[in-house]
Amino acid sequence: MTKAFLPQMKAKNHGHIVTIASALGLFSTACVEDYCASKFGAVGFHESLTHELLADNQDGIKTTLVCPYIVDTGMFAGCEIRKELQNLIPPLEPLYTVQQSMKAILAEQQMICIPRLMYIPFLTRA
Repeated sequence: MTKAFLPQMKAKNHGHIVTIASALGLFSTACVEDYCASKFGAVGFHESLTHELLADNQDGIKTTLVCPYIVDTGMFAGCEIRKELQNLIPPLEPLYTVQQSMKAILAEQQMICIPRLMYIPFLTRA
């Protein structure tokens, strides 16, 4: 998708690229190694693309990285998450996740972790 739209965005220096990743692309947990790896890839792609746009002085093209925690869609049924997170953070409701994502996109926020508590493991890795 990006290859299809990015050339026109660059020509006009205008647009917004949104990468839907996951908090599990910022830190990992057991039993979902393939999922974590694909989300780490999405985060890496997003960061690289953002740096490319900045290096090319394409400041009219905005980027937003969306990193929700587990969303209650049934995809993670039976998956055991880290014990320290189990009782602290329940799975997210899909509508809430979309609403928070849209707020971030419309505000041209560069990154959003949902819930905000997900910034902590991300920041402690640095």
